[in-house]
Amino acid sequence: MSKMKPKVLAFKGNEVTAYDAGDGKVWFTSADLAEMLGYATSTAVSNIYRRNKDEFTEGMSRIVTVTISGNINGLASKKTRVFSARGAHLVGMLAETKQAKTLRRWLLDLIELEIDRQNDENLTIPEIQNKAVIELQNEISRQDKRSFEKFGQEGSRKMLVRKRHIKMIKIATQQITEFSQMVIPDLGQAKDEPDTEPELIPADE
Repeated sequence: MSKMKPKVLAFKGNEVTAYDAGDGKVWFTSADLAEMLGYATSTAVSNIYRRNKDEFTEGMSRIVTVTISGNINGLASKKTRVFSARGAHLVGMLAETKQAKTLRRWLLDLIELEIDRQNDENLTIPEIQNKAVIELQNEISRQDKRSFEKFGQEGSRKMLVRKRHIKMIKIATQQITEFSQMVIPDLGQAKDEPDTEPELIPADE
């Protein structure tokens, strides 16, 4: 069973405990979300979820096991509901507190960061190839401009150098075109971890 590791964020100048499940998302417990919304207890968040649970997907809210201090061996486990940034944002849309609007804006920024990070982490072979082609094309364009500025004067003996550069640029452009049409084999990617229910652990573990 994978574990969700504590992660400290800042909301309105105060530290907020969130959890990282290794899935590129930040998760909040009902209690933490209630505190950010200005509710006295997590019951208000639980009630919002129950009244509107048909609007939440598994990627927005789920039940996980939380390890807490207990009387037996100092530890105990209990089930609790957690919300991703998208799930927390939906709760914020349904909440009626003064802090809900501020929280929604903060969560939207957090969601954008998650999307950017996931896009960077989920590169595919075609995406890498496309980025490489664009970089090569940009470099050829820079070299062509530099050659024209230094050796592009009509009637100058420098034009001989310019003509040689044009020939090399054409060859390089053709090679890039051929490269962009190649099918690069996937030499192996890391296997995805099984989709299991995450477990929260206390911050000192």
